Amino acid sequence: MNKTDIIKECLEARKTIITKLKMQLEGPGADGSIPNAEHEIITDIPSRRYSCGILYPQRVTLETEDTDDEDKVLDEGNLPVTDGDEASVAEREETRKLDSNVKIVGDNKSEDEDDTINLTNQWCPSSMGITFFVTGDIRSLHIRLTFGTYRVSGLEDYCYPCDVSFDYDILPSDIKNHIGLTEDKRFFIVKEPFDEKWVRNTLNVKEASPGTCNLWIPLMALAQQCNNTYHKSYVRIPHALDFQFENREEGFIDLGDSLDDTDCHLTAFCKLMDEDKQIWSITLMVSNEFKDYKLKEYEKFIFQPHLKVTIDEQDDARFFDRNQVKNGFSIDDEEERLDLLYRNQKNYGSGLGTSLQWDIDENGKGHLFNDFLPQKELPGMDFRLPTDEFTKEESEQILSMKVHSDLDGTSKEKKLAYLSRLVDSYRRWIADLEIKEKKLPDKYHRAASMNLADCKEAAGRMADGLDLLRDNEQVYTAFSLANRAMLMQRVHLGIIADEKYGKERYGNEDVQESPLGQMLTDLNEIENYCKYGDTCFWRPFQLAFILMSLKGIVDEDSTDRELVDLIWFPTGGGKTEAYLGLSAFVIFYRRLVYGKKAGGTNIIMRYTLRLLTSQQFSRAATLICACEIIRKTYGVKESGKQNRYSKKKKRKVRFSGMSRLPLACGLGTTIHQTH
Repeated sequence: MNKTDIIKECLEARKTIITKLKMQLEGPGADGSIPNAEHEIITDIPSRRYSCGILYPQRVTLETEDTDDEDKVLDEGNLPVTDGDEASVAEREETRKLDSNVKIVGDNKSEDEDDTINLTNQWCPSSMGITFFVTGDIRSLHIRLTFGTYRVSGLEDYCYPCDVSFDYDILPSDIKNHIGLTEDKRFFIVKEPFDEKWVRNTLNVKEASPGTCNLWIPLMALAQQCNNTYHKSYVRIPHALDFQFENREEGFIDLGDSLDDTDCHLTAFCKLMDEDKQIWSITLMVSNEFKDYKLKEYEKFIFQPHLKVTIDEQDDARFFDRNQVKNGFSIDDEEERLDLLYRNQKNYGSGLGTSLQWDIDENGKGHLFNDFLPQKELPGMDFRLPTDEFTKEESEQILSMKVHSDLDGTSKEKKLAYLSRLVDSYRRWIADLEIKEKKLPDKYHRAASMNLADCKEAAGRMADGLDLLRDNEQVYTAFSLANRAMLMQRVHLGIIADEKYGKERYGNEDVQESPLGQMLTDLNEIENYCKYGDTCFWRPFQLAFILMSLKGIVDEDSTDRELVDLIWFPTGGGKTEAYLGLSAFVIFYRRLVYGKKAGGTNIIMRYTLRLLTSQQFSRAATLICACEIIRKTYGVKESGKQNRYSKKKKRKVRFSGMSRLPLACGLGTTIHQTH
């Protein structure tokens, strides 16, 4: 299989995953699309089965005489529940969950459209919408709204797919009394309700009967649909409606109320942005107008609401890029920079409580639609240095952790020359941008100038860090040791990730004699890390981040200490490696400069997700272990000989007498500390 086939197969797999994910989270189709996705039967409460793309009823507060008290909602605990009615218990639990999270809205709903838009921001939203721009005759827009509602299923709804070649006539009479076939013989249907116990008993008794061997799965599925005693099943009712504007007028337009005998309401707000060019801003809002203080009327929920607006080739209108609309509002510096950054990206609108996607050609013809699970493929990052400036060998020398560590015999002057070439390349890139700036439209010049000023400031900070490495021996030593620690960390993380060592790490008594054991024994000699470190490289932005941060760490009077540097990079781009490298530098520099007073907290890492915390703590722990080994061994005499890594008098340093490196991880209200 060649690379093209592999990519094609991966893309198909990704498409399948996304499709299945949407079916499970938004629906329809989570229960196997029986009899089909549009009319599916699900054996769970719809709002429990699906978690997005739901318009909930609007919550209503009780009118009380005491207006000083907070709004009160009826206590769901007062709802009557019959003994053994587990379905009612499940519904009550679902209601309580919603009650604890939903923001309550008042009964006196204003006619202003802001109220409808505000309903999109609730924990359980009651509305959603889209805003887009068109130019031309808005009466030619084709608006299509689709959504689904669910009702408790009945006997006539229960069905399961059947092979058209199945011979129904050979079935035993007691099975025929309970199930039948549709006229087209595509589905089993239920004549009389039955449960799973009946299925087991019947198929066991009739095990030898012809035709029953393939009925286990269909009958068990039908039994679950029939079993309304404890778990109700729900059938989906699809709704699809089409709309068009009758007039070209501004303001609020009620396109439909109680649509398709439901509580779904469609409203439009039209505003003429440019009368000469006939540029319109149009907002379409779909809302659930039913008010339910218990959120218990599941038949009143609106599921999978989707708006689609189409402009055909023959229509006298086209979609308009909102970036070209002059709204007359002043924008701040950040918005100016974003306009510059995305100047070549089309933006036809935005979503309210949902996202907006489109398929529109260069002439503004096509369609746009809302999506509750949007997706966007981003181009991959190229971490190589410019190939027109550096050969592959030069790039590897510049970015190598091994080369910049104290384990490598390359001279200090040559290592600094490598780093200097990195900074010079960045400055040449800035110079090229200055040439491109002159060709930009005038409205982008201010933002481009601000960006270039920031780039030049970053280049200056990188040069300051390079000067510190050149002039301050303690800074250079800490930088070299930080590279060694990162090299050691990368080697050990590579061992963990290597599948061929997996079995040897767990329960293998002969691990010492295995390739893994031999490798770990080999790494007891620090210099042997060089044999495994030929593939350990920095990415250019990581080295740049470390260089530009050195002055703020070393110089206590530096104005850089007033800055907060943000590494803005996609997941997997290397943000962690960048600040771990800087963390290692801080650890060694403090011990070089402050000696035994360098203890205490050096670095604080904070994460908002438990699993992310665990994964990042593992990576940090590997680095701290590497730093601890260096602290114990750097500059120590072995067998009466001076350690080769501190043979120069000016680098004779011993860390072993200093405090060891503690590592702590705090989860919730407890702290687990590891040394």
